[in-house]
Amino acid sequence: MDSIAERIFALVDELYPEQKAFALAIGETPSKVSQWRIGVTKSYNRRLPQIAEALNTTTEYLLTGNGPKSKAAAVSNSGTLSLADRQMLDAYQQAAPELQAAVRRVLGLE
Repeated sequence: MDSIAERIFALVDELYPEQKAFALAIGETPSKVSQWRIGVTKSYNRRLPQIAEALNTTTEYLLTGNGPKSKAAAVSNSGTLSLADRQMLDAYQQAAPELQAAVRRVLGLE
């Protein structure tokens, strides 16, 4: 992989079932993200911190391809949540109250 866009979209394809979900995660329109993918614009440069966060990586990796691909590999045992853990937490927070209660019961928190 040679370009920033190639690194971004390789991770997008790994982590997001739909490109639209990635766009939502970084506060950008799906059409703008599509333009980035096909090379119409490189305006993603101004959003690299948000993109790196959404992709659980570092701006260094996106810019250069150097360093660990995953923030989890870069920061071990720091108490930060993995991408999967964050996604699970987001799903819980968006769930209906009765589903949240059921999850708490299963976990023995109620």
